[in-house]
Amino acid sequence: MTSSSPTGPAAAVTGATGQQYPRVCMVDDLVAVAERVCGRYGAVITDHAALAAAAAVPAARINGVFVHRDLRTAAWALAETIEKLAPLDRANDVFAVIAARVYLAR
Repeated sequence: MTSSSPTGPAAAVTGATGQQYPRVCMVDDLVAVAERVCGRYGAVITDHAALAAAAAVPAARINGVFVHRDLRTAAWALAETIEKLAPLDRANDVFAVIAARVYLAR
């Protein structure tokens, strides 16, 4: 998942601990990861809205404050959301792990 300009959707946000965390989970990037998983495991994206919802989770804020403690917590929340919303017809567990790893790697 990639970042963009400092004022765009990937701008840094301040976490509950006061640290800055980049918003790096873009819907298009999550779709690209999903498509790779689909190709490898013969899955199909069945719920694009669920992909969009999952992409929003790592950057969640309340009153401007990042709700996740750190990037690892945000990645875990992304994976958990993918598993619960199940945007693919199969292999959502694999997709969740890969998406979280990609999120942390960027």
